[in-house]
Amino acid sequence: MVHESKYQRGMRKRFEVARNQVRSGDIAGALAVCHDLIADVQIPPILRAEVNVCLAVHSDLKEHDAEKPRWISEAKEVLQELWAARLVGHNASYLEWLRNHIQAAEEDVKKQLEEAGVAIEKDQDKVVAKDAEDELGVARDAPDAEEEHTLRLRQQQPQSQIVLSLPQTDKEKGKEKEITITHAKRAQEQNKTQETMEDMSKELKHTVAERDQLRQQLDEQKRLVEDMRKEWDELSLDVGMLRQERTSYEYEQRHERRAQAAIIQSQQQGINQRDQMIHNQQQTIQQMQGTPEYDQQQMIATIQYQQQVIEEQEVMMTEQDREANAMLERRRMTVDHLRQTVDVRNQLINRQKTTIQELRETMSAQLIESQQQTIDQLTQQRDGPPGAQVDALIAALPVEQLPGILERLVARLSQRGRPQR
Repeated sequence: MVHESKYQRGMRKRFEVARNQVRSGDIAGALAVCHDLIADVQIPPILRAEVNVCLAVHSDLKEHDAEKPRWISEAKEVLQELWAARLVGHNASYLEWLRNHIQAAEEDVKKQLEEAGVAIEKDQDKVVAKDAEDELGVARDAPDAEEEHTLRLRQQQPQSQIVLSLPQTDKEKGKEKEITITHAKRAQEQNKTQETMEDMSKELKHTVAERDQLRQQLDEQKRLVEDMRKEWDELSLDVGMLRQERTSYEYEQRHERRAQAAIIQSQQQGINQRDQMIHNQQQTIQQMQGTPEYDQQQMIATIQYQQQVIEEQEVMMTEQDREANAMLERRRMTVDHLRQTVDVRNQLINRQKTTIQELRETMSAQLIESQQQTIDQLTQQRDGPPGAQVDALIAALPVEQLPGILERLVARLSQRGRPQR
């Protein structure tokens, strides 16, 4: 990261304290710290961007509605300068996080301004409706004043003039009444049209919220599928390890069988040699009968040597038997260990398969129920009365005001996104 002075590090610590205040709910204290930091000329650029984002998101909209977009723009300019300067020693991942943070704050500010704009439009609509009602009341009260004025004229003028001027006055008065009533009706119709458009806007917001909820459910299902895929990969690795252990076990078995065959062959050869020496001793004993003493001593020495050789072979065979028994014991222990390992692996695989099956059944049922509810709601919205109301309202609208109303409606729909039917 870029080298910061001790004073600048202290400023960053103060901003971290302000963040903790935001998390704990002390928005006013955090905003006061942010205003102090942004007024300091020694604030680092990247810290200025973060402070601007905090001010734009958490400041009061009524007091700082014009400053919120400016704070976001300044943060974006700082970020662009840092990227253009080839990171200037900053970590690329940190700058990427800051860019995403600024984008999220910009969307939040846009949403706040849009909601405030809708509220202002509602207030203006209420004022227009009140003016229309006032005009209607004036129109209702106007004929009474005109009648009083006509009576006064009758009292002042001669009888002949009254007879001649009375039809003309009634005719004009009737036209004025008709025009006033027509304007009042149009004002009432416009008020109803505005209320219906507000209802349609609310329904559109509700539909957009349902679409966002469905997207969140889809993302959650994707994450579950990814987790299941990871578990499946782990199971595949476990199966691969079991196969390797099985191959190693088979190799050890073949090696042990070969060693046992060699030991058995060696023992068989020793037994054959022993039998041959015993047979030679028997022949020597038979030859000793009726021979001179010298020959008998030689034969006795030969027999003793053969007995010594036989004892050595017996010792060797005993040692070979001991080694064979030890090898068999090791083999038995290896087989038991492998069996236990295979049992544990099988239990793990069965448990994971059961868990995956339960997850699939649960998520499938939830998805089907959620989609059915969404389909029912969208079907009710499609088959309900709004379509007929819109047709009736459009037919009742004045022709000269229809283009302006349609432009406002299209602008609202383009700002909020198109609903998915």
